[in-house]
Amino acid sequence: MVQLPLMTPRSCLLVMGCAALAALAAPHAAASAAGAPAASTRVRATLDGAPPCDHVVVVVLENTAYDVARVQPWQSSFQAQGTSFSQSYAIGHPSQPNYLALWSGSTQGITNDNCLATGTFFSTENLGHACEAAGVTWRAYSENLPNAGALVCTWDAALYVRRHNPWTNFNNSNHLNERPYADLAVDITNRTLPRLSFIIPNNDDDGHDTDPATADTWLSNQMPPILDAIAGTPWMMIVTYDEDDHSSNNNILTAFRGTQVAPGVVSSTHITHYTVLRTICEALGVTPFAAAAAETSLRDIWLGDSVLSVPAPTRSRLTLSAPSPNPTRGSASAWLTLPAPANIEASIVDVRGRLVRRLDSGPRSGRVALYWDGRDEAGAEAAGGLYFLSVRAGSERLSERLVRLR
Repeated sequence: MVQLPLMTPRSCLLVMGCAALAALAAPHAAASAAGAPAASTRVRATLDGAPPCDHVVVVVLENTAYDVARVQPWQSSFQAQGTSFSQSYAIGHPSQPNYLALWSGSTQGITNDNCLATGTFFSTENLGHACEAAGVTWRAYSENLPNAGALVCTWDAALYVRRHNPWTNFNNSNHLNERPYADLAVDITNRTLPRLSFIIPNNDDDGHDTDPATADTWLSNQMPPILDAIAGTPWMMIVTYDEDDHSSNNNILTAFRGTQVAPGVVSSTHITHYTVLRTICEALGVTPFAAAAAETSLRDIWLGDSVLSVPAPTRSRLTLSAPSPNPTRGSASAWLTLPAPANIEASIVDVRGRLVRRLDSGPRSGRVALYWDGRDEAGAEAAGGLYFLSVRAGSERLSERLVRLR
């Protein structure tokens, strides 16, 4: 197993010039002035699909039921910092059709795990071709792949298997984007991560030939350097599974985390690999295709697209949630809930009260997302130590402690 070194996040946006992310704490719609809500009013600020991202990272694990995957320690923490789906389902069984579905919006008529003959290539649309046509960079990083673009069916005592790497079966994309896993560390070091990264662990590390706990431990070791590398940009990471273990009607864990993903949400929206594919396309500015084109865009999981509950005035109060994660090595976010529209100022300050980073200011209402990327006003990475998230809303002030690790 290749161990990635911890890397320092970039001090500016990484490779692409995707549309700059709007302030995460943009104003939400206020309750109607026609009258106070009797109990609560549901308020929606709408986004047209997934918000744009400079980086989308997709990690695919193996053969685990939703209720087993969601309680694994690292994945449980990942879900708490983002949105997970209790009704996420694989397309079918066995593995290979699911990987093809996630990559191309179709199983391509494949119903088994048999390695396709090297002369059998699909020419239908897929993420690789769609990204290249749109000028979007992509790479797949696969553990134990012997060399870039290799067409081997298995390698290294079947730690690598081609059935988990669907891009190899298409003839209309650049196979040099199919990289051995060690190249991921190189791209992090060189600050050349593509906009779309697919990460495929080997058959031990994805849980296929081991167990869910092994896969979770692998994630806990391998994901932090990636999250550090994409911090400071609009990003999204998706952790999902190809299928369940035949015990839960193919109900699998799918979890999103990112700069515009609402934290701590468990959505009951029914999704499949095709829904995930559509969301990836939207985040990258690629037109959804095949079965993904017929999917409905995800709603109510984005910071600017949340369905918010505004309490009745008799129960309303100003609240500031504790920052999460805390302590942090990278970014952190918190929710400010306003009982009525107010001018706010939100900042990160040090223990002496000196300004480190302004997060948001101006008239706001409802539930406001506050996000710190771990950098100071000059764009430099903040030192490790104790900080405070300080908020003024009208005449009221609130603060929460935040510890930054280095």
